[in-house]
Amino acid sequence: MGYLLGEPLPDLFRKANKAVPELIPGLEMGHSFGPEDLREALGFSLTLRQAKVSAWLTKLPREGYTQNTVETSEINFLLAEAMQEGAKKNRKSFVASVKKLRPALAPKRLIVSPRVELALFRPEVELFESVASGDSARLAEAWKAKGDAWKKAYAKASEQRNADAILDVVALGVARIGEGFGMKVPPTHPYAPLELLT
Repeated sequence: MGYLLGEPLPDLFRKANKAVPELIPGLEMGHSFGPEDLREALGFSLTLRQAKVSAWLTKLPREGYTQNTVETSEINFLLAEAMQEGAKKNRKSFVASVKKLRPALAPKRLIVSPRVELALFRPEVELFESVASGDSARLAEAWKAKGDAWKKAYAKASEQRNADAILDVVALGVARIGEGFGMKVPPTHPYAPLELLT
């Protein structure tokens, strides 16, 4: 919220850098965590260059971010695993994990709401695929599409008070992964400002 109110980035980063490491004890104490939470946490830790937290999150097994009371499609877990592999900076394992994403978008595999899930997950899958491909033009296209999808999802009246809509931290984390593989991310996603990656 401070980012929107013009708080200087160094001050925001100082606050965030104090808060992010608290994830580890929270999870060790049994805090409920889902695959989308893992992607967001990893997005924050990668954005802030919190190497210790990022490394810990990459080792978290699927059981560590499975909520037994919440039904979710396999794609949600596969995206989390792809992000974990990308954060490890092992291109071969990252590409292998990304190859599992597209088949998981098949409507028969989207068990909660195929139409909603496809709209939610397809832009993220395409972003991961573009980074795995190493193709800068494809990344530029996927990056802009992710921003457009984010805007569309959160433009609804029911989402206008949702603080999560302010920043697409998963996209920022994927951008950091792309940078790690030598890719340059264009400044075309308004909800993932690249100044946060400096």
